[in-house]
Amino acid sequence: MSPTFFLPLVLLAGCLSGPGAAVGWTLVWALFGAGAAVLVTAMGGNPISPAMASLPFLVWHALRVPAPPADPHGAQPGFWLTVCVAWAVWGAVFLPSLLAGDVQVYVTQRAGGSRAGVVLMPLQPASGNLTQALYALANLAVFVAGRRLLALPGGLARLRGAMGALAGLNVLAIVLNLGETYLGLPGLLSLVRNGGYAVMVGGEVGGLMRISGTFPESSAFVAFTMPVFAFHFALWLHGDRARWVGALALALGVTLAASTSTTGTLALLAYLGGVAVLRARQAASAPSARLARALMRLSAALLLVVGAVLLFAPAAAGKAAHYVDVVVGSKLSSSSGEERLAWMLQGLRNLRDTAGLGVGLGSARASSFLVVLLSNLGLVGTLTYAAFVVAVLRSAVAPGEAAQADARRIRLAAAHAFVAALCPAMISGTVFERGPAFYLLAAAASLALARPAAQAAARPLVPPLNLARA
Repeated sequence: MSPTFFLPLVLLAGCLSGPGAAVGWTLVWALFGAGAAVLVTAMGGNPISPAMASLPFLVWHALRVPAPPADPHGAQPGFWLTVCVAWAVWGAVFLPSLLAGDVQVYVTQRAGGSRAGVVLMPLQPASGNLTQALYALANLAVFVAGRRLLALPGGLARLRGAMGALAGLNVLAIVLNLGETYLGLPGLLSLVRNGGYAVMVGGEVGGLMRISGTFPESSAFVAFTMPVFAFHFALWLHGDRARWVGALALALGVTLAASTSTTGTLALLAYLGGVAVLRARQAASAPSARLARALMRLSAALLLVVGAVLLFAPAAAGKAAHYVDVVVGSKLSSSSGEERLAWMLQGLRNLRDTAGLGVGLGSARASSFLVVLLSNLGLVGTLTYAAFVVAVLRSAVAPGEAAQADARRIRLAAAHAFVAALCPAMISGTVFERGPAFYLLAAAASLALARPAAQAAARPLVPPLNLARA
């Protein structure tokens, strides 16, 4: 193994911080999507991300605190996720061998040591089965540990602060990325892109430069930024009074719209469209009124900008139309669009050819998270994961006590972020792994409000360390 400069930072943060800060540190480390704490030389230099390297500390701190009470609404998201992961791991171990050579799958294959390509080949056991199974188990641990730590007194408030810090760091990375691209500033972000990934920095799409931040490429940046944006947008929508909440939501929303990623544009439209429809059904509520006022102001500002552009810079209007056509209109007819369509169709054939059983977790690459579930986990895995999603959202919208209004607002924001993270995944997600931040947000959203007496009755699995008595 070859450690990087991230490893001592992760170790220091894990050893010196307590249970209350464990979730926040894991979220911060998740920002460095192109980074590595350790490079596993025995597996061709495969990286262990800083967020995954912090997982042992997250689990250790979770074992030292009381377990949260059972969901009083009976949603049981942890149960459904456990069943899904158990089925996925079983499939990763046995299905590639049982069905070897019977079906064709798209897999990522390295060529020349560093270049990677997606090729169609007969199903066989592969390293992806092992890595994706380990990621699935790790994410289950993240969800369970996250629920225990966020159930601590003030846990959700600390999550709100950690998400604010995460959004601020993400905005800083965006500014540095734009400075490198447009102003020729030194490539400081290359220092944290040390995971050995094929980094796609720069490049022009429709007249705008691609934004990737601390991630290998634009679509990965969008997949991470969407839930961070949605969390702060939902806080603003439900009446959070902190001014920085709305400012961060606006900054991240504009960045997503200008990221040049087709996935980002479509995911943003899908999420905001869903919110608008939901608010329209509850027109009398305070969040709906707040959203309506914001839409009126935004519409007026856009009309003024469009009018000014048409009058004083008509050439810019043509460039804007060209950008929309490149990013959205002509995407399906491009070589990338045709390739992803082939992945999707083959994934559906995998489901058919295995009679709904699937080819095993990590066996096949697809172009949508839904197709990944169907082709890799089959109908059983897809239905159990859908039950997990429904259970998370059911817990998030459960009614709570008036005294816990702030906690309910944060849980709703986490639910918004959870759904927003699924939007880009459904459009272009290629693997089952969704990352620690996704499951921490799911844990926060599913943390049904319980009475303090029920929380006090819980006992830790591992007694907290008392250094004063040692």
